[in-house]
Amino acid sequence: MSSVNYEIYFTGKVIGGELQGIPGEKFRHELKYFEGKSVELVIRKKRKYRSVQQNKLMWVYYTMIANELGNTKDEVHSILGSMFLKSESVNPKTGAIYKYIKSTTDLTTSEMMDYMMSIHKFAAEELGIILPSPDDRM
Repeated sequence: MSSVNYEIYFTGKVIGGELQGIPGEKFRHELKYFEGKSVELVIRKKRKYRSVQQNKLMWVYYTMIANELGNTKDEVHSILGSMFLKSESVNPKTGAIYKYIKSTTDLTTSEMMDYMMSIHKFAAEELGIILPSPDDRM
C-alpha cells in the first residue's frame, strides 16, 4: 500500500497531561506504511461530523425542493452546495486561490446546522416552501 494518500486516524483523550486510548501495537503497525517518509502529527480537538439525523433531514429538504422545482434530488444537492458551501484554498507558495464546494460529508454538526438553516431560509423566502425546522427535528 502506498503512503501517498494513506492517513491514520486515532482518537483518544488527554487525562492528567497524557494521551489515553491510543492502542500502541496498532499504532506501531500502521507506522510501517510511512517507513522512510517525513510525517506530520496533528493533535486537535475531535470534530463531531454531521449526524445521521442531519443527513436524513437534508435529503428531505432536497426532495421537497426537487418536487417543487422539477429537478432531481442530486441536482438540488449540487445547486444548494454551490450557493451555500463555497470555500477557497490559497497556495502559500504562489498565492493562487482555488475555489471549491465543500462536501456535506466534511461538515461538523454546527456547520451542517448552518447549512440547513440557509436552505430553510432560502426555501421560505425564494421558493415559498416551508421546510421542517432543523431545530425541531434534531
